[in-house]
Amino acid sequence: MIQYGECMPMFDAIFNEDMKKLLELLGKLKKMQQSGASIKEIREVLDDEFLKRLPPEQTEGIRSISDKLADIEKGGEPPVFQSLGAEGMPDEARMARIIEEKRKEARSEAEADEIETLLKRSTGFMKAVSEGADPTVAVKDLLDDEYLKREAPEFVGKMQGIVDEVKGFAKKAGIDTAKLPTREETGARLDKLYKQVFGMQDPEMQARREGLKRLLPPGTPIGYDDNDRTEEFVHLFAESFIARLRGEEPPMIRRLRESSDDQLLDTFPEGFVRVQHTPHPVVRGTLKVWNCDILSTSEIVGLEFLVHIEGLSLRNTLIEDLNLPPSLYNLRTIDVKNNRIREAHGLEELCSVRALDVSRNRIESLDALHFGDTMESLEALVIDHNPFPSLDGIAHFPHLSRLSALDNGITVLPADISRLEALVSVNLGWNRLAAVPDKLPTSVRKLALPCNEIRSFDDALFPDGLEVLDLTGNGLGSVAFTRAFPALRELRLARTHLERVAGLENCPNLEVLDLNTNCLAELPDLTGLTQLTHLDLSYNQMRDVNWDKVKAMLREEHGLEKEGNGGGERQERG
Repeated sequence: MIQYGECMPMFDAIFNEDMKKLLELLGKLKKMQQSGASIKEIREVLDDEFLKRLPPEQTEGIRSISDKLADIEKGGEPPVFQSLGAEGMPDEARMARIIEEKRKEARSEAEADEIETLLKRSTGFMKAVSEGADPTVAVKDLLDDEYLKREAPEFVGKMQGIVDEVKGFAKKAGIDTAKLPTREETGARLDKLYKQVFGMQDPEMQARREGLKRLLPPGTPIGYDDNDRTEEFVHLFAESFIARLRGEEPPMIRRLRESSDDQLLDTFPEGFVRVQHTPHPVVRGTLKVWNCDILSTSEIVGLEFLVHIEGLSLRNTLIEDLNLPPSLYNLRTIDVKNNRIREAHGLEELCSVRALDVSRNRIESLDALHFGDTMESLEALVIDHNPFPSLDGIAHFPHLSRLSALDNGITVLPADISRLEALVSVNLGWNRLAAVPDKLPTSVRKLALPCNEIRSFDDALFPDGLEVLDLTGNGLGSVAFTRAFPALRELRLARTHLERVAGLENCPNLEVLDLNTNCLAELPDLTGLTQLTHLDLSYNQMRDVNWDKVKAMLREEHGLEKEGNGGGERQERG
């Protein structure tokens, strides 16, 4: 948990007169990155006295890498590199002369060959850096060089430390660390970040920025291409953040709350509501009211006037009785996840709703939602994590294509579920089903029943056109396919106490087969599974399997990525 005292040094720097200086330094670093500046030039910026005055937690990464670079310079480069970069990037002729000179200094022909290899790798690294290309392979080759590790182990260790630290910072920032970024990729990330934050390219963000201007003092510009403008923007959000830390109302919210309805309509042209006097705008046709301590929808002032909205999202409130006005007849999606709803009213009047999510509430039956006789338009229903054991009333949705009812205590499905001829996806995981439902519509293509209480496998219960089947976490013991399932692409049977799997040849188009954490002593017969691309056999009991032969077979016949082996040891193969 970040404490208020730990945040204050950062915002002190934002508010004081050094803000412009900080932005100037960041701007210099960005330009240097784009132009491919040398380490020496970058060090001159990193050694600026201003950065040394900032609290350590703000500049930890910059200082750490700067110190490592300084340490390498202080220790000097390995003798084999001396003169290599003295006159800039060596051309082929000068490189040939350097190699010849270094070979003469070698103690043996073998060492001369090692030195030549190292110099060529060094040149490859220098070329990648100077051209702004991907240096990943060049860095790895250089740091893996046996001669360099033997003759200059300390230098290699320091360089590896810098590479690891750069990757560590990148990982924290959500950047792929499988390879080091090229100069072009880094520049593109910086440019994208600037544009996302300040909204210069995105029309929606630009509209929000125009609305934001009305909340600032007259004449305050907002952009990203000018340090003064950036400072104003940072000031606005920093003061809001600090106010939240103090438990106070942010000034921006206060200005919004105190604005008249006419002023707010200028700022939010799609409309708005007030919740406890605070405005919540409609954005792209959707109203979101999250994290508010309200007990009913009657506290959302102005909701009945939003006749044009297509989406409504009310999350993390204290609402127990959901009551929606009939004027919201254009609603297509309703998301009321994670509230305290026991009943809902008004849904029977909303004939355009296609998706409804009432997960994580306190609903005890579908009847509590008061849909009326039928809800023709509904295509997706998510009712996860509610305390009711039955889906009685599911036939009210004749055009339902997706049903998710995780962790509801369901023990059996009603017979009339077979009437849902448009149903394609069914997820009933973490319930109390004792058997595979026998009344599923033939239209079902994806069936997920993980972590129920199913103890037997009968493929007669599955629709012929099934494409995905997930029975993970059930006590099946054995599985045998006795009839053809030509459409089945994904089969997940992990943690099902399996001792035997048979009949997989009846699933010729299987692409994913997950059998991990079972009791299989022998490799299942994979004959005919020519489309298989993913096989997981981890944590089984296959002791006498020749995995090299299996690997060759999978590659030759299936082009397969295989995961795992027996005995609990996990490996990547393929």
